[in-house]
Amino acid sequence: MRSAASIFDHPIHPMLIVFPIGLWIFSLACDAIRLAGAASDAWSTVAFFSMVGGFIPVLLSIIGAALIFVSGWLGSQMVHVLVRAGHRGEVYR
Repeated sequence: MRSAASIFDHPIHPMLIVFPIGLWIFSLACDAIRLAGAASDAWSTVAFFSMVGGFIPVLLSIIGAALIFVSGWLGSQMVHVLVRAGHRGEVYR
């Protein structure tokens, strides 16, 4: 698949979205263990940091998805609009 946001022809968005999903599921599991009666507060700390750690790849993933969206929109919509405008003699400067 060809993408505007890619590394060595591999899209960035699908690679980055895996980490937040895994970290947030792990955070949920840590919270469940803590609520089930674990004596240590370490589970709450691990849950917090895994949740926060999931936000960093999400931000990078959003940037990658936005690049894909904008390049797709610019590639299909804007080129089509500019070509149609050029055929009518309306050249934008």
